[in-house]
Amino acid sequence: MATCCPAARPKSSASRACCRSRPPPPCCWSAAMPGAAATIVAQRGAWVAAHQHDPQLAERMAARLRPIGRRVAILPWSPAAPAFRPQYHHHALALEPTAGGGSLATLAPALAAALTPEAQLVLLDLTLGAAAAAHRPALDRWLALEGRAGPPPAQPAAEAAIKAAGFQLHVAEDAGPRHCAAVTEGWARLIGAVRRQGQRTPGPMPWR
Repeated sequence: MATCCPAARPKSSASRACCRSRPPPPCCWSAAMPGAAATIVAQRGAWVAAHQHDPQLAERMAARLRPIGRRVAILPWSPAAPAFRPQYHHHALALEPTAGGGSLATLAPALAAALTPEAQLVLLDLTLGAAAAAHRPALDRWLALEGRAGPPPAQPAAEAAIKAAGFQLHVAEDAGPRHCAAVTEGWARLIGAVRRQGQRTPGPMPWR
């Protein structure tokens, strides 16, 4: 089950989330794909610090985002010991941050420390549903294919870790149905395109 949890840091009278430098503090992403970073920069003009723990993916992200220029910085991070620039980022988007290891118990405090007061966090990660025990062989197979050391936490445990880090949890949404619908629609479009491509009259081969 994919859980989307928008949350906010508690308010503080000592410091407010405002533009205090130029360029402004960027969004901090504990895990980000280049498409998401490019969209945020293009639509919002934001400065983005995209953190990627996989060196190969980080290299690919940097290559794809190079045309954007200095608005995007690709930075490393360690899921086992997460740490980001403290009290610097306005917002954070964490896309399956525990896929490479670690846990929300250590990640959530690190994200909280990286955000300015009243900043927003959107976390999209996997949690175990109530029916997971009935599908244990399939779950074990999935864990092995994903290279995960253990199963994801249950949703109550994930929410507890977020709250324990000082976040105010506003919404907890099961994004699984929307995700499945989007994947199914995407495959249907792909199959339709392949079918239409196969119905076309093939032209002469270039080497003939």
